[in-house]
Amino acid sequence: MTTIQSGILHDAPALARYLTFQLDDPKLAAAALWLWLRGELLHRGREIEKALSPAFGLDRVIDAFRYARGRDLSGNEDGTESPAREAAIAAAIVQGQGTGLDGGSFVAVQQWRVLSPMGSAS
Repeated sequence: MTTIQSGILHDAPALARYLTFQLDDPKLAAAALWLWLRGELLHRGREIEKALSPAFGLDRVIDAFRYARGRDLSGNEDGTESPAREAAIAAAIVQGQGTGLDGGSFVAVQQWRVLSPMGSAS
């Protein structure tokens, strides 16, 4: 990538690193389930939502779209810096960290608010 988005590689603010919370039931752990389904799977998503409803409450659904043949909103081609084959597995799957972590993966999701030309959030 020849240019980077301003701020995207900056360190997280110090206060953002150590978030604390407390649950009423100590046997429960805070958790979230995040699913990404392609646009044509709208009805499948509703089936999954119904099947998971006894254990999970739906917090939000965000409909997305494909922009400019896979480019992000800044014009960069999405995925061009992604590793391939074995390097992709090594980058995405936790290994050598012990039971409960090995075989897992993590995702960081950003939800951006787009400002209209007048400066108000849309």
